[in-house]
Amino acid sequence: MKKHLGALYLLGLAIITLLSSCSKEAILQKEYYGRLKVNVASLPGTTALSMRFNGDSIINLPMTSPAFFQANRSGKIEVYETSTGVVLGDTTIMIRKDELTTLKFAYSKDYGFKGWINTAPISPDSFQLQIQNKLSATNYPQPWFDLHVCTFDPVTSEISAPVAVLDHFNSGLFYPKKLTLPIFDASGNFIWYVGRLKDPATGEFIINPAFGVDIFVLVVLGDAIQGTSGLYIVSDDVSGGIETQQVIL
Repeated sequence: MKKHLGALYLLGLAIITLLSSCSKEAILQKEYYGRLKVNVASLPGTTALSMRFNGDSIINLPMTSPAFFQANRSGKIEVYETSTGVVLGDTTIMIRKDELTTLKFAYSKDYGFKGWINTAPISPDSFQLQIQNKLSATNYPQPWFDLHVCTFDPVTSEISAPVAVLDHFNSGLFYPKKLTLPIFDASGNFIWYVGRLKDPATGEFIINPAFGVDIFVLVVLGDAIQGTSGLYIVSDDVSGGIETQQVIL
């Protein structure tokens, strides 16, 4: 009798151990998912775009709703032009369990711009800008300038020392460094920002024919610009007058 009870006891332990092992295995095999959404900036000259995740999962952009992917693993996103298949940008991200990852991509043939846009919040008392040198070779044949970003006092016409200097502000290109600048001065008034182009060959600042002085208006500030990020395209008219086009992202 004792032998039978002992055998039953061992059999019970074996069954419990087996069930426990199966349960753990089931837990280990359980898959978790996270969500991913890729938006596209609305810019002139943006063509139809698509994306691949880890080489497949082709999705048209912008995504109308998030897509689900297996969590706790990294993956490579490739954004490409739908009509040509040319890859315009890529990045590697980690999909987190039960989390939504949101990215934003910008592409414009008109501006010659492509890349990922920072989606981190910008303080409402600041703005972020990335500047492009789109001056014509006819009026400004120099391959690059040094761009001095200064503030301007509209009452005294005083120009400050540069708050930023963009060395090798190359023709046709966006300067790789983005600037984050304050919107208000100590009195709570909007700050006026102007640009000055220094010719590297002569060391002299370029006269802007539009004003007859060596400055041009870089940013026109207002309530709508608070906490924004944008592209600022420096170009010129037929007479060589320097102006800036502002595109909010």
